[in-house]
Amino acid sequence: MMDNNKHFHIVNTKVGKCGTLVPDGSFIECEYGEHRSDLNTHMLYALAKTLFPDHHRRSTESMYEYVTRMGFITMGSRGPGKEVFSHILVHSKTQVSNEQIAWFNSHFYELDEMQQSDLKSVLKERLDV
Repeated sequence: MMDNNKHFHIVNTKVGKCGTLVPDGSFIECEYGEHRSDLNTHMLYALAKTLFPDHHRRSTESMYEYVTRMGFITMGSRGPGKEVFSHILVHSKTQVSNEQIAWFNSHFYELDEMQQSDLKSVLKERLDV
């Protein structure tokens, strides 16, 4: 789990990534804070149903909860000097696909410093950086 206290010790000097990393390794950009917008959630839900036709949404589960349960990873960055912290939300590190790991390895230095720190703390044994 992400340590929010780290946000007081790491200063971002660059703009990171905002969007959702899909289990197939594709990245869908969105504006900071728009992960749960209706438009974004409906689009991701439709994609998840296509990628995982045998997995169904639970009756008590929101579309966003279903998407994250299917292994979609959200990330956001406000960029340098912003008060709001950056993040990468890996909901289940055992569910991170090889395609997602490959994307993280090839785009690691495009992430801001907080995102890099979050990623290393959760997936360090699978990263090549």
